[in-house]
Amino acid sequence: MKKESVMQKLFTYAGSYKYLTMASWILSAASALIALLPFYYIWRIMQEVVLAAPDYSKAQNLSGLGWSAVGFALLSMLIYICALLCSHIAAFHVQANMRSTLMRHILTLPMGFMDSEGSGKIRKIVNESTAATETYLAHQMPDKAGAIATPVGLLLLLVIFDWKLGLLSLVPVVFAFLIMGAMTGQRMKDKMEEYQNALEEMSSEAVEYVRGIPVVKTFGQSVFSFKRFQTSIKKYEKWVIAYTLELMWPMVGFTTLINAIFAVLIGAEDEVMVEIGKRRSQKDEMVEVSFDGNNAVKLEVGDRFIVHRATDTAKICKLRKESFLEILRKKMQAYT
Repeated sequence: MKKESVMQKLFTYAGSYKYLTMASWILSAASALIALLPFYYIWRIMQEVVLAAPDYSKAQNLSGLGWSAVGFALLSMLIYICALLCSHIAAFHVQANMRSTLMRHILTLPMGFMDSEGSGKIRKIVNESTAATETYLAHQMPDKAGAIATPVGLLLLLVIFDWKLGLLSLVPVVFAFLIMGAMTGQRMKDKMEEYQNALEEMSSEAVEYVRGIPVVKTFGQSVFSFKRFQTSIKKYEKWVIAYTLELMWPMVGFTTLINAIFAVLIGAEDEVMVEIGKRRSQKDEMVEVSFDGNNAVKLEVGDRFIVHRATDTAKICKLRKESFLEILRKKMQAYT
């Protein structure tokens, strides 16, 4: 007998509303694709401006292209709102039906089961599990559909813009997701199961502790009298610290690569020129620019600066083993 999938089980609670869930996936994917169209029109605007330089008055149809970008952006938002509306209606019915089914089943359980498991744990399972299901169906599933559609649309844009430059810019992204893949998989699934169990145990024991506060006050006891609660806190603390330290460096590598796309687009010998353009009719418009935390320099319309590789190099000597985040934490405490 074929095992019933998770979505099939959820659809049994949704009934006829499951079609709204499916519609939310389609609308979310369409919204993600339409949200990329403004970038196409922005590219057309930049193309018109660059080809018309230095006589920018020759640039044609800029307002039409701009309004097209705005129109498709608004259309994408409206379609996404419709997707969320469909997903929320279906998710709320699933949540309500799950809670009703669970409560009817709990009424048939013997009293000994409630005493052994604890009312706090049962209450947490009913409330949080159904709430998590609502979040999954109402938000995560439509977002997942959009996340699948977005790379497809981006690949199409790469073909339209410049496929060679586009493929080159994807190199850091590929390495970043290889690192992300190392942080996921079956091993991470087991880790997250341990996390959920530790969190559930601590939460259920916290509920029992709160319910026992009158006894604590009456007999002058402390939290240490609740050995199970104290043990669950220590277990959760130990797991979280080990998990954070294990993923610290992989996450640093992922964040660095995913934000370093420009590194393969700009060579070491290239120069980047930034010119202050006129945004409004005021002639005295000014901006400020700062480099490496030095004093800010005021620039006016028409001024420009060029960024290039420095001829000199500097070596950094680390005098302490204290991490950057620890130093930052201590500095931030001075402002609290």
